[in-house]
Amino acid sequence: MKKAIQILLILLLLPCLARAHDRWTGALRTDMASDLLLTPSLGAEAGCRHVSFAAEWAFAHWGGDSRCWRVSLGEFEARYWLHPEASASTGHHLGIFAMAMSYDIKLGKIGRQNNGPTWGVGISYGYSFPI
Repeated sequence: MKKAIQILLILLLLPCLARAHDRWTGALRTDMASDLLLTPSLGAEAGCRHVSFAAEWAFAHWGGDSRCWRVSLGEFEARYWLHPEASASTGHHLGIFAMAMSYDIKLGKIGRQNNGPTWGVGISYGYSFPI
């Protein structure tokens, strides 16, 4: 599995390595959907041409005994941009991601809590635009 991840990262980096004069871009970002759910997030993304790598962290610790909203989330994603000719990190993209999170949510008498981190991996599609 570890070797497969290394090979995948090398394949994703090939478009950047093949043209050394390509410019790397970077950005700080936030996820407005999680902000609306009272779970502020902060992320960073760097890439060149068709490929970028993003990391994001979200954290919330609200409430007391009878009501609480405690979420901690970390995510890493490798993205392939379908139309990189536009400005950096805008337009349609496909990606693969890995994440870990923990939560403790109680909005009444019954709540949900995980014991230890919850892990996830998957594929993604998205559309990004500047605000």
